[in-house]
Amino acid sequence: VLEHEIGPGGLLAIRLHSSDIRVRGVAGSVVRIHDATGTLERAFRIERAPGSLSLRADRGVSIGFVAVPIGGGRRAPNLDIEAPSGTTIVLATASGDVAADGLTGDQRYRTASGDIDLRSVSGQLTIDAVSGDVGVVTGGGCSIAARMSRGGPAGRPFSKGTKTTRYPLSLLRFHDPCWPIAMPSGK
Repeated sequence: VLEHEIGPGGLLAIRLHSSDIRVRGVAGSVVRIHDATGTLERAFRIERAPGSLSLRADRGVSIGFVAVPIGGGRRAPNLDIEAPSGTTIVLATASGDVAADGLTGDQRYRTASGDIDLRSVSGQLTIDAVSGDVGVVTGGGCSIAARMSRGGPAGRPFSKGTKTTRYPLSLLRFHDPCWPIAMPSGK
């Protein structure tokens, strides 16, 4: 278990290649990160500072947004995290799933091909998903900015005036939308 004091409104930033992340908002001022393998110190570059904690997968090559693991196919472990509810969260993963529950601070989530499932969240949410499903259940006042290029929000999409954007297969142009299309009809 990795523990670090960040305060009730600190910053937690995590960038992974293909691991799943589960974050639960709790009372207090300490972040606790659990992994079943006990390899956190070897699998991540960990930066501790007053009011913040940052973990970045240690092995891999980044190409645009997507990071490709190297070194014998080793992958970082899945993470189970307890963070103060008001923590500013920044999570990015290339192909892992993200689940969060009970967070109230600013939150930014990015994934290239994983699902994002947010429950009882509030505050400013920014979601960037290339592929995969996104589900959000708010637990209070919330502002959501979302960009998805494939997949879509869980449930039935809005039927009028909704557009999604397709992106080119080239990973180097991840941030540049190419063409808008009409929202696909629900089957």
